[in-house]
Amino acid sequence: MQNQDSRQYPLATHVEVALADLPTGVAVAVTEVPGGATVIGGYFIVDTASDAATSDVIDIGDATDPDRYTASQINAKTTGAIALDVTGFKYTATDDILVTRTETGAATVFEGRLVLQYVLDDRTNENQG
Repeated sequence: MQNQDSRQYPLATHVEVALADLPTGVAVAVTEVPGGATVIGGYFIVDTASDAATSDVIDIGDATDPDRYTASQINAKTTGAIALDVTGFKYTATDDILVTRTETGAATVFEGRLVLQYVLDDRTNENQG
């Protein structure tokens, strides 16, 4: 192994979603990550809590694993920022990031934001050394 002096800045995608964007029980593609991307961080922010009568939860993942980034579902009825469960998964091809919202009791409001951070193979922004 050779000492590497290349460094890169993480990339991030930021997506705002509202109730109308996420019909209940439907996995919606909200953004994509390129092949060679390794997810290194992220969070989901519930800005406006759902008013669903009983429950409203969110899963975030991809077609292979619809809850890859939410080992525990996100409660859409509570405002705040929730860290995603990140394992360092690396995408070998471009893939959609899916958000699935599942409610019990019809919601009339909900707004949130997804931030997903990743690095790419063979990308250099700076050299150190």
